[in-house]
Amino acid sequence: MKIPKYISKMLDRQTHLGGKLLDVNLAICEWCEKNGIDLSESKPGDDLCSLNSIMLITEPLGYERNIREKVLDKEHENVKS
Repeated sequence: MKIPKYISKMLDRQTHLGGKLLDVNLAICEWCEKNGIDLSESKPGDDLCSLNSIMLITEPLGYERNIREKVLDKEHENVKS
């Protein structure tokens, strides 16, 4: 079966956006690590920066909220010190 042009273009776009998503996520994770923010979750294997973290794709708002909470928790921790 021949791949329709519009499907081929969507596949190209998906690949491009996936790469950008990984680049942005890596930059966020590196910044958090550099600033001492632990992005591991309570359950083993639920690291927010792990390539296995499907939450980035399936629950992007929850993923963002979790990272924001951890950054703000670290900020509050620093204020208390």
